[in-house]
Amino acid sequence: FPVTIIKKIRSQVPYSPEAEKALIGICLSDSSALAEIMSMVKDEYFFVDDHRRIYQHIRATYDARQPVELISVMDRLRTDKEASDSLLGPSFLVDLIENAPVSQSPEYYAQLLRRDFYLRSTMTASQSLNYFNCVKL
Repeated sequence: FPVTIIKKIRSQVPYSPEAEKALIGICLSDSSALAEIMSMVKDEYFFVDDHRRIYQHIRATYDARQPVELISVMDRLRTDKEASDSLLGPSFLVDLIENAPVSQSPEYYAQLLRRDFYLRSTMTASQSLNYFNCVKL
């Protein structure tokens, strides 16, 4: 798709890249919050593919009972053949860690992600119903 179409679609879809980045930053900088985050946030709550991919690797690292931090997550990303080039350098993850919210309120960001996910799911279901109604006519 042309960039203008992608920007238009993203402007109409409910998601918060800031909340996604904040939650990932908290995961990478505050190991005490991980259990709470892992219980509240599913991979599909992330709209941005790169953010979802990072979170999947954070979850895999956590599930493997390994320390969730910059080096361990970077190592997993390097073995991911589908990871975009922007994720393979440490600068993206370091930026997320450095800009993680000071308040460390993961439940707030988790609620934002979950809300936006359910809104997107509702929109998709509605569009599917409209499509099937048009096909019947």
